[in-house]
Amino acid sequence: MKLGSILINEKITRAFIEKTVPPLKNDEVLVALLSARRKYDPTLSTSQEILARKIIRDNDVEKIIQELRKLSTVGFYLDKGKPISQTAFAMYIDLNPKSILKAFTLFSREINNLLYDCIITQNADYQTLKRIDLKLFSTIHRSNARTRPFWCLDIDKKDFTLLKELVAILGKQNVLWVSETRNGFHLIAERNEETGKRLFKEGLPPTIKSVVTMKKEPTTPVPGTLQGGVLVKQVKL
Repeated sequence: MKLGSILINEKITRAFIEKTVPPLKNDEVLVALLSARRKYDPTLSTSQEILARKIIRDNDVEKIIQELRKLSTVGFYLDKGKPISQTAFAMYIDLNPKSILKAFTLFSREINNLLYDCIITQNADYQTLKRIDLKLFSTIHRSNARTRPFWCLDIDKKDFTLLKELVAILGKQNVLWVSETRNGFHLIAERNEETGKRLFKEGLPPTIKSVVTMKKEPTTPVPGTLQGGVLVKQVKL
């Protein structure tokens, strides 16, 4: 089977990592995900939101690139026995550091509950036990180490004039990165008093607010990769 990669411009990816990946401390890690979505390829029988996952353990750019290379290899994934088209895939990174200590505490509690059901109540959930690696990753993904360092704004319209207006509102000095995605833009801004005031206290103009979504977690398509067959590019301000 022919393998392919959706990581096609590592220069963009390196620039993104250097600009946005927060310094990881103590037990902190980041998570990256590979998905295949029916919205990108209608021939898929169903969307597969998490096909593969990686844990980013340190801030070394080359090590991060190496992990993303592994995650970006897509040729061996199947849907009803047929290879999934490269146009279906997207790769994301969550820029909010996760705490391994918090995750292990949560994981231990959830697994102990499963063991109790298996041993005491005889109501075993063996399928979950067999997917214990996915359970561990899920607890890591849910265990934020600290208050998220960034705002991630999803602009669901490819309008450069609107984008420039939003950057001006937030303050260009507060905007770390803007990606041009398949259907719009992702803007990564510093989470500070100034941006918080402009986003929430003063509020965005209705013309911008109607097409902007504040993402709960700063999860964004990895620049330099293909999102639904379209290159995620940097927008230079």
